[in-house]
Amino acid sequence: MNLESDSDEEDEVLEIGTDTTATKTNNDISQNGEKNEDESNTASSYNPSTKLLAAEESISNNEWNIKAWEALFTEARSMPAENITEARAIYERFLSKFPTSGRYWKFYAEHEASLNNTNEAQKVIQRGLAESVSMELWRYYIEFVIQQQGQDWDVITDENTTEKRDQCISDIEQAYEHCLDQILYAPDSTGIWTNYIEFLKSKLPQDNHYEMGQRVTKIRSAYRRALSNPIFNIESIWQQYEIFERGLVDASNKILAERLLKETQSIAMANRTLARELQPMVHNLVKYNLLAIPAKYDYDQTYGKQLQVWKRIIKWEMEQTTSNIEQVKRKARVRFQYKRCLCTLRHFPTIWYEFAKYEFSTKDTDAAFSVYQLSSIALPTNLTLGLAHCDFLEQAKKLKECQALYKKLQKETSKPLVWIQYQQFIRRNGDVSGKKGLNHDEKSKIDCARKIFKKARNSKDGSCTWHVFVAAANMELRSNKQPKIAHNIFELGLKKFNSTLEYALEYVKFLMNQNDDNGLRTLLERVIPSLPKDKCKIIFRIYLELELRLCKGGGDLSAVEALEKRFYEMYPNDLMLEGLNGIRYRYNTLGLSPDGDDESSNGDGNVGQTSSSSYMYTNMADPLFNSERVKVVGVPVADGNGVDNEKYLCVPAFLGKLTTYLPILSQSINPLQDVKNVLETFRSMPIPEKPDGYDKYLEEKTKHISNGNIGGNNDDDDSDSGAAVVKKEDMVKEEENIVEEPKTKKRKR
Repeated sequence: MNLESDSDEEDEVLEIGTDTTATKTNNDISQNGEKNEDESNTASSYNPSTKLLAAEESISNNEWNIKAWEALFTEARSMPAENITEARAIYERFLSKFPTSGRYWKFYAEHEASLNNTNEAQKVIQRGLAESVSMELWRYYIEFVIQQQGQDWDVITDENTTEKRDQCISDIEQAYEHCLDQILYAPDSTGIWTNYIEFLKSKLPQDNHYEMGQRVTKIRSAYRRALSNPIFNIESIWQQYEIFERGLVDASNKILAERLLKETQSIAMANRTLARELQPMVHNLVKYNLLAIPAKYDYDQTYGKQLQVWKRIIKWEMEQTTSNIEQVKRKARVRFQYKRCLCTLRHFPTIWYEFAKYEFSTKDTDAAFSVYQLSSIALPTNLTLGLAHCDFLEQAKKLKECQALYKKLQKETSKPLVWIQYQQFIRRNGDVSGKKGLNHDEKSKIDCARKIFKKARNSKDGSCTWHVFVAAANMELRSNKQPKIAHNIFELGLKKFNSTLEYALEYVKFLMNQNDDNGLRTLLERVIPSLPKDKCKIIFRIYLELELRLCKGGGDLSAVEALEKRFYEMYPNDLMLEGLNGIRYRYNTLGLSPDGDDESSNGDGNVGQTSSSSYMYTNMADPLFNSERVKVVGVPVADGNGVDNEKYLCVPAFLGKLTTYLPILSQSINPLQDVKNVLETFRSMPIPEKPDGYDKYLEEKTKHISNGNIGGNNDDDDSDSGAAVVKKEDMVKEEENIVEEPKTKKRKR
C-alpha cells in the first residue's frame, strides 16, 4: 500500500466495540482448524480448588476486586482439557466484566489453541480484537495466522507446491496489512513493523524480473508507511531503509532511490522529533494491561494517575501543528489515542464525553454519535453522560432520537432530573415524535411541555418529587410569562409537599418575587403547623423579616412583636432568644451589625453569656437565598472599615469555637481545601474541656431514647413528618383548573 492510498483510510471512524475488525480478521485467519468434539462427552466431574472458591467469595463481596478476578482467571488457565467447559464459563464471565482487556483475550485464545480447538481460538481472537486495542493481542494474532500455515510451509515439496506456498505468503501478508492498518498510529508498533519488513524481505518470491519489482515495491511501501508516523526507535527503521534503497543493484533503481530517500528523510526526521517528545509521556507511565474498573474502586489512585497521563498524551496530539502533521492524520491519531485510553479507563465518563466532544468539534457528527452510543453501553447508569448525549442529539438536530433517549432515561432511572430536562427539551422543540415533526408554533410547544409535566405527576415510580413542581412553575413564570399558572402549580404541589421545607422555601421565593405580601403571610401560616418543629425556625425568620422590612408600608413593629412572642413560646430554651439577643436580628442588615467587633459584653446583664456575634445567628440581610453560601466561622472577621463581612449560621457555641482553628477562616473560601493542612490543623489544636452539664444531657438523652422517643421531643409528635394526604378527587379537580387564575385569599387580622 503506497502513501497516496493511505489518506483515504486515515479518516475512517475507529469504531470501538464493533464487529468490523472481527469481520476482517475472520477473513484473514486460516480456516484449517478442526471442528471441536462434543464437549458433553469429554467433560468430567469438576471439583473447584480452594483458591477458586476463595476468589469466588471475594468477588461476591466486591464485584470489582481485581486480584480476585485475576486469581479466578489463573485457576481457569490451569484447568485440564476435560474441564474446558468450566474454564470457558470463567473466561466468559471475566471478559464480560472486562471486555477491553486484550491480554486476557489472548490468554483465552492460547488455551483454546493449546487444545487444538482452532475454530474456538479464532473466534476468541476475533472478539478480542473487536473490543480492545492491544499490541499484545495483535502480535498473537500474527503468530496464530503463521502457525495455521503448518510447519515448513515455505519449503517447496511434492505436497507443498509453489501455489500452496504463495497462498500461505498471501495469507500472512494480509494479516500483517490488516494489523498495521488498525495500529498505524501506535507509537509502540516498531516491533511489528520490523517483523513485517523482514517477512517481506525473506519470504517474497523473486524468481523473475516481475516478482523482483513487486517485492521491491512492497518493501519500500512498508518502510515509508512506518516512517510516516512518530514511532519509537524510528532511527533504526530509517537506517534499514537507507541501506535497502542504496543496496539496489539496478542503476535506474539507484537514481530513484536517492530521490525517494531525499523525500522521505524530512518526514522521518520530523517524526523522530515528535517520537522523542512523546516517549517520556508514555515510557513507564502508561499501563496498557490494567483492568478497567470504576473510579470509586480506585483506592490507590492508580487509575486517577493514568487519567492524567492519557489527558497529557491526547492534549499533546491535539496541539501538533499542521506544519508537522496533516490535519486528517492528526484527527485519526487523536481518535486512536482516545480508543486506546478507553481500554483502561472504560468506566471514566469524562473520557467518553471529551472523546465525543472532540469528534463533534471536528464536524464529524456520525463519529460523535457512535462514541455516545458506545458510552451508553459501557456506562448505562451514568445519568450525566446520558443527558450530555441528549444535548448532543439536540445540537445535531437529531430531535426524534433525542426525545426517544429522554424517554429511555426516564424509564431506566426514574429520576426527577430527567423529567425536568425532558420538559425543557419539549418546551424548546415541541413533541417531535409525531407526524407533525418540527412544525410547532409557540403555543403548541407550551402545551406539549405541560403534557410532560402531567405525565410526571401521574407517574407511579416516585420520580415526581417537589423539584419537578418547582421546575414546572419556574418554566411557566420565566419562559411562558404566566405567573398565575405558576402560582397554581405551587399550590398544587403544596398539597403534596406541605411538610417539605425546601419546597416551602421555593414557594416563598416565588411570592417574594411577585411582591405578594398577603399570599406570603398565608403561605407561612399554612406551612408552620405542617413542618417539624426543628425546621420551623427559618420560616419564622422569614416571617419576621417580612413584617419588619419587606411588607408594604415599610413594616409593622406590632406584628413583629406578636411573631416574636410566638417564636419564643415555641422555643423557650433557646439562649439566642433571651434578652437583647432576641431582637438583635432587627438591626443586622447588609452585613452591618450594631455590635461591630465589640465582644467584651453583650450588654444585657447576663454575665458569662456568649454575645450574639460570637454565638452566631442567621444573617437576616439575606435570610433565604444565601442559605447555601453561609460561612461557618467562630469569630467575625471585619474589613479595614470595621464592617462585619461574614455571614453566620446557627450552630452550638463549641462548634463555633472549633471553626476558629480551621484554615477556612478567611474572606474567600476555596471549596478544594488542602486536606493535609486541615489534618495538621486538627492534630495541633487544643482539645477543649467537656461542656458543663454534658453528662446530664447525655443521661437524659439516653433515657429519652430508651423510652422509645427516638424521633425527637414529645412536642413534635403531632407534627406531620410526611406529605399531606390529598384526596384523589381533589387532585383531579385541581389539575383541571391548573391553568385558571387562583382565587384571591384575604388574610384575617
